[in-house]
Amino acid sequence: MILIVSGTPFEDCRIEVSDWPSKKSTIPGGKLPILEVTTPCGKKTMMTESMATARYLAKQHNLMGETDEDYYKIEKTIGEVGNISNMKPQCSDLHDLAYKIARAPDAEKPKLIEELKKPENAPRLLNLMSETLKSNPSELVAGGKVSLGDIALLCTLDQVEAVYPGFLKENYAIFVAHRERVLALQPKLAEHIKTRPKTIV
Repeated sequence: MILIVSGTPFEDCRIEVSDWPSKKSTIPGGKLPILEVTTPCGKKTMMTESMATARYLAKQHNLMGETDEDYYKIEKTIGEVGNISNMKPQCSDLHDLAYKIARAPDAEKPKLIEELKKPENAPRLLNLMSETLKSNPSELVAGGKVSLGDIALLCTLDQVEAVYPGFLKENYAIFVAHRERVLALQPKLAEHIKTRPKTIV
């Protein structure tokens, strides 16, 4: 998404689930996603660890805010969508819980969704993140333009919506408005989300 927002050309290469066992050993750390960068002199570098790569790209393309306060809000939001301390260890990561629900057998999904809805899990995370949005007149995470914080928020909340349709609309209209705001400011990103291949998690 950062490459879309920054207008940087890239090739989106995907690995089929059936091909992953044979490909895994060729990937540093055996994890996806990766970013392969070709330098002007033709040297190829394989970048791993998604958030380190995201921060690298965001810094390159001025998506980390204009001020120190912007930078703090962006990093705060990234932390909130990724890992909130002092929560139950098995649910300390909203992204991870959404992933578990997506992968769970249908019979187990209702129980995991109820876990998601517990006050100490999704509501606590979402309340924290909503305060950041409320503090900014632009309805964005920081400043007046889309940043890595907005992209991180959009990605995670889209996963929540995928596993529990209507949860955000019913309980957190501020995030629905945020998504609409981001996509209105970034029509190419909106088009990409509509047309990109579906990722099987």
